[in-house]
Amino acid sequence: MAMTLRLTDSDAARLRARAEHDGRSMQETVVEAIHSYLEGRDRASQLDAALTDTLARYKTTLKRLGE
Repeated sequence: MAMTLRLTDSDAARLRARAEHDGRSMQETVVEAIHSYLEGRDRASQLDAALTDTLARYKTTLKRLGE
């Protein structure tokens, strides 16, 4: 899928410099950044679900420990 990404001149310069430093294209750098962002969000969602489940499961025990 093609898409247009509009960056400020400053952001484009930073992206270009990072891509050159890493020896990759700007596109490869952006794709990796997107993957990293999405994986981080997926992990955060999984952690939220696990914490919600744990709090519900051990609600009574946690309340007693707090007394």
